[in-house]
Amino acid sequence: MGNRFYVARRGCTSTRPRDWAYLSVVARALTENGRAFVTSPNVQALRYRIKYLLRGKMPSFDEKGEPTHVTPLFVDQFRKLCAGEGLGIVRVWTYPEKGTVMFGRPMRALSALARLAVRDPLPGDSICVELEHSRPIEGVR
Repeated sequence: MGNRFYVARRGCTSTRPRDWAYLSVVARALTENGRAFVTSPNVQALRYRIKYLLRGKMPSFDEKGEPTHVTPLFVDQFRKLCAGEGLGIVRVWTYPEKGTVMFGRPMRALSALARLAVRDPLPGDSICVELEHSRPIEGVR
């Protein structure tokens, strides 16, 4: 049975590799069967994309959002960053699973209409990623 701990991804930017240094800390801290969980506002959700299209500002990363939210987590980019640290993504999901606690009725209605034409595979407000080691840990059998 491995260790489990929670990592809240805060204030990272993809343009400076050192800001992703927490991934190497996670990789060192995990035991062979350990898991880590990372969360971030889910800008991949259709509601976020529509809001960005209408306002030109990224929800949760604008002046109304948490000041430590600097750059969103994009799953494909994050997968590459994790691989560089010997971590693999076990699963990705959103919270809430469907729906929102952040957006009001007009945005919910607009996104429901847009879903008739556009896929929304990660619909929740927060993206959650479960990580594990993707390669053997030296000294562990």
